[in-house]
Amino acid sequence: MVNKKVINGGKVSHWACINFSRSVQETTARGFCQELAQMCQISGMEFNSEPVLPIYSARPDQVAKALKHVYNVALHKLKGKELELLLAILPDNNGALYGDIKRICETDLGLISQCCLTKHVFKISKQYLANVSLKINVKMGGRNTVLVDALSWRIPLVSDIPTIIFGADVTHPETGEDSSPSIAAVVASQDWPEVTKYAGLVCAQAHRQELIQDLYKTWHDPQRGTVTGGMVRELLISFRKATGQKPLRIIFYRDGVSEGQFYQVLLYELDAIRKACASLEPNYQPPVTFVVVQKRHHTRLFANNHKDRSSMDKSGNILPGTVVDSKICHPTEFDFYLCSHAGIQGTSRPAHYHVLWDENNFSADEMQTLTNNLCYTYARCTRSVSVGMFFRGNRSILQLLCLSANIVSSRTYVCRKSEPWCLCLCCSNSPTCVLRASGCVPGAVLHGAGAVGEPHVEELQWDEWYLGEAFARCEREGEEGDVLLLTEGLVLTTHSYVPNTVEFSTRGLG
Repeated sequence: MVNKKVINGGKVSHWACINFSRSVQETTARGFCQELAQMCQISGMEFNSEPVLPIYSARPDQVAKALKHVYNVALHKLKGKELELLLAILPDNNGALYGDIKRICETDLGLISQCCLTKHVFKISKQYLANVSLKINVKMGGRNTVLVDALSWRIPLVSDIPTIIFGADVTHPETGEDSSPSIAAVVASQDWPEVTKYAGLVCAQAHRQELIQDLYKTWHDPQRGTVTGGMVRELLISFRKATGQKPLRIIFYRDGVSEGQFYQVLLYELDAIRKACASLEPNYQPPVTFVVVQKRHHTRLFANNHKDRSSMDKSGNILPGTVVDSKICHPTEFDFYLCSHAGIQGTSRPAHYHVLWDENNFSADEMQTLTNNLCYTYARCTRSVSVGMFFRGNRSILQLLCLSANIVSSRTYVCRKSEPWCLCLCCSNSPTCVLRASGCVPGAVLHGAGAVGEPHVEELQWDEWYLGEAFARCEREGEEGDVLLLTEGLVLTTHSYVPNTVEFSTRGLG
């Protein structure tokens, strides 16, 4: 990042800083913030040098109180304007503090945050500040990099017509977790022709289910009738709002699929993509290219001549951008190995791409060039990465979701048959206990907070804006009579942000 600027700089006019580290004095924290603000300006951002408030110091065990105090004081001082960014200085060993900050800022306050460790505050590195500035710029709506081919409208089979690029993956619970749901994540490009900005959605689904259930779905609403939704549909709508155009071409990269599941996944998910498109307009059927990406394999590539240093990088690995599409590939199917990144340590592992369906008629060179180019658009890095931004964004979402699972006490139950069940909740009267219902069965209804045989106080149904999830907040301790009417396939999870205060049990009522 030396003597370089981002393509489009974000704007930060109103920001604040909270210091949760006892070892960092106010003057040290102020100096760090000034250095960071200056680096953001050098990188090309419009970044106000002065915070809205003086740096606020707080203890880690008072994170919620401190965040809300700074947020409310800043809003009062700004008189109707929004606090745009919160910097947080954390102890090096911060336990659950990082997760608490992210949860409160993102779910309670709607505030963008950037955390920095104490060791970086004491030992300020220009490289570290540059890396943080890249993160801040993207969070504030800026664009760090863009392909030269995109600027000249020369990306093969992307620049000619509006094209959306999807990335999808499913992460499964660890071995031994028999009741936890699998988590599906889908990201999609939101700009064209640059394809550098992505939006992502996640949903819970049945345990160990590899097919993504919520790509497209319909359910019946008593007021609105048949309602359509799903992650592909929502991302297509988001693309149209962002660009003013509907996608006329779809490229769908799918991760985490074994060869034995190729055509099962293709048939189910390609059909869901088509239905999602048709739900927007009756005759809307853009051509789809469906590509499976595999990283978990044992194939390694080496230069033919080990003495020729020009065919290797400094670490002895093959050069980034190396493609192999013959000899070790399938003789008739469309697949190739691509090593898009430079191996810094150890032996580089190429990604194996399988083009299972191609209505866009990509040539081998065009698909390989596009895939390699997308590996240079990762916002947090100035180098090429092993897989494209469409999976980097996906993994970031999944990592944040896994982080949330680590900072809450949670229990999950997957309903095996349709019948009333009794739910017993004990949240120590904490209003921070959240009940979440999700699943793959349209029309599943969550009833809560009512005794058996009495009218239910609260009824939450699936809604397209919740992407198949319903939420109920526990304002009191659960009682033996609290009832949930569960539909087969429904995934039920309780969460408490107060550790060890949730008890989860179910039993049949009859």
